[in-house]
Amino acid sequence: MATRIKLTPTQHAAYTSALIDEVGGDSSKVHTSYAFMDKYRRLVNSEIVKDQKKSWDAPRYASLHWDSKILPKLNDKYEECLVIAMGTNDHMKLLGVPSYKTGTNQGAGEIIANKVSVLLEKWDCAQSVVNMTFDTTAANTGHVTAACVSIQLWLGRAVLWSGCRQAYDKPCF
Repeated sequence: MATRIKLTPTQHAAYTSALIDEVGGDSSKVHTSYAFMDKYRRLVNSEIVKDQKKSWDAPRYASLHWDSKILPKLNDKYEECLVIAMGTNDHMKLLGVPSYKTGTNQGAGEIIANKVSVLLEKWDCAQSVVNMTFDTTAANTGHVTAACVSIQLWLGRAVLWSGCRQAYDKPCF
């Protein structure tokens, strides 16, 4: 419940302690520290993800979508994240939102391709990809180190490319 209503681990600990005290219990006999709540939340979240992975069957033919976004971090800085989803026109599944750093010795296309391939393996759905949807930046569409070329090489087959030319403030999917 605490995750669903977006309580932080600190708020969760304070709420749990206050609730136990309010009903006449002894909150000193229950773990209500930030560290415990954070550890418990991570455990519950990992169980939810495992259940989601077990219950999801990849469609026979699916489109793979990705888009890079710059998102704020808690320390007033920003990080580049890659939103990766897969599915059909009836149902989309968010595979993950990994963050990455540009400006390393790896090209952006190679980084994107690695992040996409890791998630396709984790969700066991690489065999379903028949189309890729992405924005038309050089990192995605270049002829040598682009993400599309690298993903096709990793898959071992050609797939349809659906480049999106919308404005940068609108997602392609």
